[in-house]
Amino acid sequence: DSHHDMDVIEHDTRTLLVYPSPPAQASITLTYADLECLKPEEFLNDSILDFYLKYIHNELMPVEMRNKTHLFNSFFYKALTQPTKKEANRQKLSLSQRMHSQVKNWSKSIDLFSKDFIIVPINEHQHWYLAIICYPWLESPVYTEGE
Repeated sequence: DSHHDMDVIEHDTRTLLVYPSPPAQASITLTYADLECLKPEEFLNDSILDFYLKYIHNELMPVEMRNKTHLFNSFFYKALTQPTKKEANRQKLSLSQRMHSQVKNWSKSIDLFSKDFIIVPINEHQHWYLAIICYPWLESPVYTEGE
C-alpha cells in the first residue's frame, strides 16, 4: 500500500551520494531519506545543510575566497555550547575555557586567525542560521571615511 511505501522511503538509508568523493576528507554522505526533508513543510536536516554549504564552498566560491574561509560543520556549535559528561571535572574552568576545551580538536590543524571568514551553522529551536565571523585577526574595529 502507498502508506507503507512512504514509510520505506522516509527510512531509506541507502547512499544517494558522497561529497566530495573519496579519498577527500570530511565527506558528507546523503541518503535517500535525507531527500525527504526537502519536501514542503519539512525541516532541513544537518546532512543536507552540511552538503550544500560544502558544495557552495568547494564549487561556487572563488578559489581566493575559499582559501580565506573556514567552514565548520553543523555539529560544531552544539559541541561548543552543550555541557558534556565530563562537566563535573571542569567545574574550575571558566565558561570560555570549558567551551574551548570541548572543541579545541576541531580546528587544531587550521590557523583560524589566518582566515578572513569563519562560518558556523547553528540550529536552535528547529531553525537554521549561520554565524559568519569576519576578519577574526582584527584586534579592534576599522572605520572608513564617512562612517
